Amino acid sequence: MYLIWAYLPDEALNSLGITYYPDRYWALAIPAWTFMLALFIYYFYFCYILICADPLGSKGNFTDFHTRELGGIPEISDLPIEVVNYCLYS
Repeated sequence: MYLIWAYLPDEALNSLGITYYPDRYWALAIPAWTFMLALFIYYFYFCYILICADPLGSKGNFTDFHTRELGGIPEISDLPIEVVNYCLYS
């Protein structure tokens, strides 16, 4: 129905018995506004995602709640020579 109203001339609509219809401005305005609304929704959704994201230096960007902090690097210590010989020569 929309396409008939948008593309047919007024005389053709009157011959079909359609005498009351909105201004032809709305034939272009409704699709244009719908398209712009879709662009704005896409833009604001992108901005919302950026606002809700963690800061770039946050550990949450590369870890999740299943990971745990490691104890760090153990202190330097000497291994007994028996352990070294066993690992090297056995």
